[in-house]
Amino acid sequence: MISTEFSRKAQVSVEFIIIFGVMMMVFFLIFSVTNARNEEFFFGTRSLDAKLIADKVSYSVNQVFLSGPGSSTSLYLPAAIIDNEEYSLSAHSSARSIIIEWSGRHYVSSLLTTLRDSQTPLNPGRLDIRYTGEGIIFEQ
Repeated sequence: MISTEFSRKAQVSVEFIIIFGVMMMVFFLIFSVTNARNEEFFFGTRSLDAKLIADKVSYSVNQVFLSGPGSSTSLYLPAAIIDNEEYSLSAHSSARSIIIEWSGRHYVSSLLTTLRDSQTPLNPGRLDIRYTGEGIIFEQ
């Protein structure tokens, strides 16, 4: 009698351990999928923020150019994109573009005009954009 009661308790314990193990595997599977989705979301958010910065500069340069010689504008470039991700921003006259690079990726935003300098790194902080008859000038 004692042995059958002991075997029933042992069987319940084994079943519990098996069910608990299966539940843990399902939990870890759901957790890993959710974590991967979360990482994709943050990568997409960083990409959109970087594109926004480059497009903002490009839009300002094009607006100053279309306004004619003597026009100018100012804008502020953030120190980092979302999640304190560092980036580098540069203006290229020959390609007529603003290029932003972050985390091994890059984005190119087009310009309507050439710049006075062939290649200009753009640093975070205040950025003044002026259009002389010779081209666009960046002052920081």
